Amino acid sequence: MALQDLLKNPIDLSQADAQLFIERVQGNILKGHDRFHAAQIFVGFSIDSHAARAWIAGPMSRRLTTAKKQHEQTKTWKAMRDNGEPFFAFFLSYDGYVRLGVPEAATPRDSYFRAGMKSAPAGAQTVVADPPVSQWEANFRSRIDAMILIADDDRGRLDQMIAALTQELAPISEHLFVERGDQLTFDFGGNRNKVEIEHFGHQDGISQPRMVKKDIDDEIAARGGTHWNPGAPLELAFLPEPGQQDQFGSYLVFRKLGQNVKAFRQARDALAVMLGVGADDAAALAVGRYRDGRPVLPTTVVQPGADPNDFSFKSDPNAAVCPYQAHIRKTNPRGDLAAFVPGQTDDGERKLRILRRGITFGERPDLVPGSTLPPPETGVGLLFMCYAQRLIQFAIQQDGADGNDFVMTGVGADAVLGRNTTRLAQQWPLNGTPAAKAFLMSNFINMLGGEYFFAPSPAFLASL
Repeated sequence: MALQDLLKNPIDLSQADAQLFIERVQGNILKGHDRFHAAQIFVGFSIDSHAARAWIAGPMSRRLTTAKKQHEQTKTWKAMRDNGEPFFAFFLSYDGYVRLGVPEAATPRDSYFRAGMKSAPAGAQTVVADPPVSQWEANFRSRIDAMILIADDDRGRLDQMIAALTQELAPISEHLFVERGDQLTFDFGGNRNKVEIEHFGHQDGISQPRMVKKDIDDEIAARGGTHWNPGAPLELAFLPEPGQQDQFGSYLVFRKLGQNVKAFRQARDALAVMLGVGADDAAALAVGRYRDGRPVLPTTVVQPGADPNDFSFKSDPNAAVCPYQAHIRKTNPRGDLAAFVPGQTDDGERKLRILRRGITFGERPDLVPGSTLPPPETGVGLLFMCYAQRLIQFAIQQDGADGNDFVMTGVGADAVLGRNTTRLAQQWPLNGTPAAKAFLMSNFINMLGGEYFFAPSPAFLASL
């Protein structure tokens, strides 16, 4: 079998050609690295491209964590339960390819990638409505050629690696800066005392496309698979690398998203009063899930204690239970596209999913038991990252979250993620009655900067 043929299906790691494939791609794409702490080093290379290429092909390539190495690290960690090993990944922007003098034929072609996040591709029908670059954090306004991702369970070791890499990069860089993130966890009681959450307080990362056959089988066995298939082919994220034979890469979106927790809670509480429900119930309508991850739609599991995820919005076509503007319905419509968008199918909808790999940033002293501090308005948020075979997958999802007309005209913005200046009030269900109350809930997220990248193959990086 040609390796490219593997892209059409989920991967079976028991097969020899699958093992060859995961040697040829970077880690964190097929499966998340799952470390507690992470750092992103952003680099603008100096004019000496030869020195930059030599560093990438040498010290950086030797550190790189392939998908195969990540798989082996995971098996070792499960056996030892220690602090494991650090994780490394490397990405180039379009400016980076140009700066390094990579030939046109070997440079990724996606139009969003080539335009960069600071502008939109010429003639693009779907445009991400980001704030003006002048409002981004100063570091992100400059040219970004590359990003190095480092992740570790050992925070001290991560500090040492950041120091070592910034020292190595200094002679070949015009500018560099570092973003830091740490998993935020919450104790929901019982055996759920280290559950990853985002800053608004909800369990995060429950529903991800699964591209490994065993992971798909395990999820269906635990959660069920009658209404929702979590599986995805490799081509959801991977594509053949241009100019390289039997090598593969993936596009990466990075965005620093500030979260105004205080404003979200104020809106949540006002919505709760209007609907005559509790604050947690109001937040669940905005997200589409309760804080502990349970979807607002009735959902069962096969194995007790599993995270419920086997549901489709086809069971709630009028949004009598889960509003159309709920975050999970906006970003993963689960049957709504075929129902409401002419020409769309369930298969086409599933091809627009993305693989999320973000991590929270910022301190939360207000969450310390006994604290009387108010929730933060600034300084906390998400270092959002996602992989996709085509960046239109991300652009369509973000446009749908920000816009008023997805999945149908007049729905309003995503009640959690949406950034929308038209301020159209959304319609909220009450006691099984759709559109019972009108209430505006949006604009809690501030995009602070970012860039589009490509995750090249290890072979390409070593060849520089």
